[in-house]
Amino acid sequence: MLRFPMIRTLGALAIAALVGNIARAGTVMVPVTEDESVIAGQPDKNYNDNYLRGGLYSGVDGGLSGPARFYLKFDLPKFDDSLVLKKAWLVGHHQDDFDSNDNGSHAIYFVAGDDWSEKTITWNNQPGHAFGSPEATLDITTAPVGSDFKVDLTNSVRSQFEGDGVLSLMFQASNESVDPSNTNWEYFTEKESDPANAFRLEMQIESSQPSHAAVPLPPAVWAGGAMLGIMWVRKNFRGKRVMF
Repeated sequence: MLRFPMIRTLGALAIAALVGNIARAGTVMVPVTEDESVIAGQPDKNYNDNYLRGGLYSGVDGGLSGPARFYLKFDLPKFDDSLVLKKAWLVGHHQDDFDSNDNGSHAIYFVAGDDWSEKTITWNNQPGHAFGSPEATLDITTAPVGSDFKVDLTNSVRSQFEGDGVLSLMFQASNESVDPSNTNWEYFTEKESDPANAFRLEMQIESSQPSHAAVPLPPAVWAGGAMLGIMWVRKNFRGKRVMF
């Protein structure tokens, strides 16, 4: 029994020429690696074992404790050159509120140094932020207690995604003045307190290669392929009995 693989091959080659390889991409969730608070009123105290009302504090409580900040560190996943970071968001959980009548904004800063540890960081040895302007701000009025919030941090995440792969951030109240009228102190969820509600990065990864959807071949391509096949059969099997 004779077969005609060349006809099938012609069709397969034509389809392959129109369909590119599509790299795997999509949404990647990156959990926080380290997270810890520092408080000016206790400048040498490390709060690694303190999970009170969520464990992460940002703001001023009217001068009782001085300003509070917290630090976040993320180990970013590695991808090959066929993938690029399209968008990235910081996602967190607003756990509690010192004063529900004072809901100002909080700033998120990029931190250049990644050598801090949640087990040793204090107000006095905190690395501080790298730039004078924050990467983003969070308006607490848009993030009620008990809800998640999402902040666009694409630029800073991309810089480290393409750099050393480690991202550090500092979270603080936009107004850190120690004043009895300033009670914009908020509580957020630390990973040791509740891993499911801890800070994480939501990264949208896309292929850097153009993708091509499979499309029907024009009739002329099929006709041409079929004609070549027929010509090949006539040339090689003229005068022979052919069984299908």
